Amino acid sequence: MNTKELSHLYYRATSRAVEEIVVLYEDLHDNKGEPLTDPDKVTTLTQACVQRIRYELELVKSSVAEHNGL
Repeated sequence: MNTKELSHLYYRATSRAVEEIVVLYEDLHDNKGEPLTDPDKVTTLTQACVQRIRYELELVKSSVAEHNGL
């Protein structure tokens, strides 16, 4: 993989990670725009978001490893 392809993979993964944060923000509010106040619900939402972001960050790490033939 060349550096242009590597950069593109970085872009895709980090863009999806940022989108996950946007979705989390929206999910932390009810249909009326009020913030959720249930600690368990907020914890569940944030933990799921963290897992999805970790997946994208793993893609970044595996991409650079592939680029370097590791």
